[in-house]
Amino acid sequence: MKLNENIRIGDNEVTLKDLLKNREFMVINLNQEQKNTTTTIFKVAFNNVAIKNGDKLSFYSNGIKIGKGISKVRVDLTLWLEQKSTSYVSYHIYKNNQEMTYNLNQNTGAIWSTGNSFSYISVNEGDVIYAYVRFADADNNLNRIAGFYKNSCNLAVQVIE
Repeated sequence: MKLNENIRIGDNEVTLKDLLKNREFMVINLNQEQKNTTTTIFKVAFNNVAIKNGDKLSFYSNGIKIGKGISKVRVDLTLWLEQKSTSYVSYHIYKNNQEMTYNLNQNTGAIWSTGNSFSYISVNEGDVIYAYVRFADADNNLNRIAGFYKNSCNLAVQVIE
């Protein structure tokens, strides 16, 4: 679908561009490899603002900081992961230092996997949304987040109210 293409919502026709113009959102990504050689949970080092609409969300310390007047957000996390083929990896969404949700990928032979997670979160001004990863086995060669693939590792926050 193109931004200027008309879509029907009920009895009205609008463009996707019109629907998005008043919607606050931000997507940050990792555009380099991030390795980890331990089984300790670690913060994903997002280092780039991929797209932003509005001024109530900001990039802060590898996360997305919540601005004034926001009470609920949807958070989406996508990671391209490499790990030992007989192990698992968990990926977590945090608000400040509190875990909000997590998911696991159990590998069944392949070393590459995609981690996807989302959550609806109540927030206050100043809260920061982060992503964390934990590999179950320490491995110097395989445990990495493959941010070097364009737009494969993203954290997105969309304001709901």
